[in-house]
Amino acid sequence: MMYANFMITADKIYALEHELLRMNVSNIISNSDHGYKTISALGMEKVAFYSDATKKGVVQDIEKNLTPGTSVAIFDTQLNEIVYLVGNEALGQSMTVEHIKNITKQNLIGPHEYDFILGSGKKVTTLLEYGKYPNWNWIIVSFVNENQLLKYSKDAMKISSAMAGVFIILIFIAVFKLSNRISRAIIALEEGAHQLSTNKMDVKIDMPGNDEFTSLASSFNLMSTAIKNTETKLRQSICDEKKTNLSLIDSRKQYYDLIEGMPDIITRVSVDGSLLFVNKAATIMFGLSAKDCIGKFAFDFIHPDDQLLTQQYFSLWLGNKKDVFLHENRQVNIDGQIFYVAWSIRREYDEFDNLIGFVSTGRDITENKRNLEENSKLESQLIQAQKMEAVGQLAGGIAHDFNNMLGVILGHAELALHESEGSSALTSHLKDIIIAGHRSADLTKQLLTYARKQSIEPKIINLNDSISSMLTMLQRLIDENIELTFEQGTNLGLVKIDPSQMDQMLANFCINASDAIDTFGKIIIKTENCSINELSTEKLVIPTGHYVKLSVSDNGSGIDKEVIKHIFEPFYTTKDVGKGTGLGLSTIFGAVKQNKGYIEVISELNQGTTFNMYFRSENNMLTEKNEIKVNVDCFGKATVLIVEDDEMLLDIQTITLEQYGYKVLSANTTSLAETLAREYDGKIDLLLTDVIMPVMNGKEVADKLRGLYPKIRILYMSGYTADIIANKGVIYDNTNFIQKPFGNKALAYKVKEVLEGLST
Repeated sequence: MMYANFMITADKIYALEHELLRMNVSNIISNSDHGYKTISALGMEKVAFYSDATKKGVVQDIEKNLTPGTSVAIFDTQLNEIVYLVGNEALGQSMTVEHIKNITKQNLIGPHEYDFILGSGKKVTTLLEYGKYPNWNWIIVSFVNENQLLKYSKDAMKISSAMAGVFIILIFIAVFKLSNRISRAIIALEEGAHQLSTNKMDVKIDMPGNDEFTSLASSFNLMSTAIKNTETKLRQSICDEKKTNLSLIDSRKQYYDLIEGMPDIITRVSVDGSLLFVNKAATIMFGLSAKDCIGKFAFDFIHPDDQLLTQQYFSLWLGNKKDVFLHENRQVNIDGQIFYVAWSIRREYDEFDNLIGFVSTGRDITENKRNLEENSKLESQLIQAQKMEAVGQLAGGIAHDFNNMLGVILGHAELALHESEGSSALTSHLKDIIIAGHRSADLTKQLLTYARKQSIEPKIINLNDSISSMLTMLQRLIDENIELTFEQGTNLGLVKIDPSQMDQMLANFCINASDAIDTFGKIIIKTENCSINELSTEKLVIPTGHYVKLSVSDNGSGIDKEVIKHIFEPFYTTKDVGKGTGLGLSTIFGAVKQNKGYIEVISELNQGTTFNMYFRSENNMLTEKNEIKVNVDCFGKATVLIVEDDEMLLDIQTITLEQYGYKVLSANTTSLAETLAREYDGKIDLLLTDVIMPVMNGKEVADKLRGLYPKIRILYMSGYTADIIANKGVIYDNTNFIQKPFGNKALAYKVKEVLEGLST
């Protein structure tokens, strides 16, 4: 009976030991999982330092709470070795890798026995439990020597035999109660551990009494609360960290979008000058991707002509410790395109106040620079226009009186020349006076042309004759090391053009050609007849027909194709400031068009330039040089009324026309002219009147006389500028007009033309 009772007690002890072994394995797995989750939440599960420290803590906990006589072995399947061994040393050393592999291979689940062979060859039977924790590649084996349990049982039997039956019963009762208490405690702990393993952190174990199991339950509850608090804090920490990370990501994105979206250039440059960061605007300007920009030397993008000055100013800034470096320079991108950039540069320091680089902000001011240059050009054009206006006002102010005085000089000189035909010496002097007078008149015309106030007087001329008479003057306009050649066309057709404008065009062409020749060179003026047919019409952009072609060529530097597009624009010049007005070629272009001609330019860099002008051939008309010898019989006996407020001119004009056989009525006022016209008994054939006069202008006088003499012919004369005459209603294309100053012969021929209806 006692033996039977003892056997029951031994079974319970075996069962209890198995439960303790299972609890050992379960607790180790639970503690391992808790430690792993903790470091995983921090993202440190793969960091060896944190992983090893956590594992070490689990092992220390095993050593602290291990039941005497019990052993624990932990096998790492990845390392293929036993990494931890705790408990009975002799028994533990008998546990090998092959034993553990054999245990797992047999898949011995639940309470079972396993035989060990000690080093001495002795066989030892053990009770064991094992489990796996895959996160750390662990196989955990908890085991105890069965002989030790048997020893405990035999001792109990000896004591039981020695005691009285009462004591045996009491022992049985005590053991039974103890067994029940242990079982309940183990079951409660097992249930609590299971709930903890399923993340139910609110679990509490209610263990009444005041013994070790109560303390164990209390410790379990404290552990559960601590785990819950730790988990709560960990979750909150993770949540806060996520929010911080999201906020940081959002801030970084906003910062990135702001930097990348800015139109200004943003760069970071190291102390040695290499680029560390560039935004999108910088990549666009540099013509490279951000990746290709990084590492390049920032100064390499500066225009070569600006690098030295930028370096000097930058070095000064580094030395004076000013906060911001402000500077403008030109940047050159990978394709050679040039940009003007205004820079603002600041130093960048680390936490120890060491200079680590520079942050630069650059603004593309290329358009502003172009606008400033354009404004400067406009200002220069305005100044040139003001100069022209000043010259025009000066020319207009003196032209009338100057032309009248020249008219008097020329008139008297020609009268004296006519009367001194017998004295060769006097004749020579008078001819010199007349030549000087005509040159002075041409000078006035050129001054008015520069001021855009000259009226044109087209005449039928031979270009060969006109150019030949200009060669000496043209040679003086160019450098001595330049050869001037004139190639005359044979049987050259006549053209209708203002001679003074032709002279001016030739002068401008030669001056420009001379400027284009650096040292020795050649200028060729050439005339020839040509016919423009349908094939060449499209090329030359002029109507078909017969033309006289005038070419001016040089072997100078030539003109760039882009410049050719602008050479005829007013004020456009490639010369240095003060060396050109930009009006030479534009004046030529205007003169050619005004004389109903056409002009083209052919040029290549370093190959020279040729200007071709085309004027319609006028071979059906006689040149004015084919004059008939003047004599009184060539002119009629018509009556001419002269109205001129300058009495000296009036006298010369009266004498001249009377010498040519005309009946002349002279009036120095418009009222006198009207009186003479009313009181004259005969017919007045022609009115020769000044345009600008006091009280009444020439147009008004002509209108009054037409009321008295409907068929009277009108010839206007004036020394004023074209714009002033136009304001008085005289239009040159439809009106008979002679520009002062004029010679006596010119006046006589003009009067004859008007009377005979040859002049429009």
